[in-house]
Amino acid sequence: MRQRFSVLLIAAFGLVALAGCTATRNALLSPDMLDVEIALKPLAAKIESERPDRRTIEYWMKAYLREYPMVYGIAYAPVPAESPATYVYRTARGLRSTRLAPPSYDFAGLEWYTIPVATGAPSWSDPYFDDAGGEIWMKTYSIPLRTGSGEIFGILTSDLPVSDGRSS
Repeated sequence: MRQRFSVLLIAAFGLVALAGCTATRNALLSPDMLDVEIALKPLAAKIESERPDRRTIEYWMKAYLREYPMVYGIAYAPVPAESPATYVYRTARGLRSTRLAPPSYDFAGLEWYTIPVATGAPSWSDPYFDDAGGEIWMKTYSIPLRTGSGEIFGILTSDLPVSDGRSS
């Protein structure tokens, strides 16, 4: 009986600690960042389950940007990085699509790509000036996309504009 109580007590402390970490993490994120995390998950799940062609992914990415005006741009990058990433972003004239590829844009070496590929977990980048894609200061939320067997086949991102590199 005492052993069972100890196990339950340890489990309860673990849940409290986990909840504390989540609460602390969420307190550090702006409301827009939390909104992006929530909004990008259904699109990621749709791409994972349907595995559409790039044209369909681009169409869905445009719909995502129309639905979420606080988001500047969205990208789909393949894993491994053997073909260009698709990037859809806002301009004064509306939405624009482009392909991002070396040598002009080596996305495979950038934080928004390398961290989720290495960890297998969603992540936020530090603020950066995207001089080859969006041409603005931004933070990027990245989600690894997985096959049914768990292998990462792509990275889906959502970019939030920030005023400069010191902003969060």
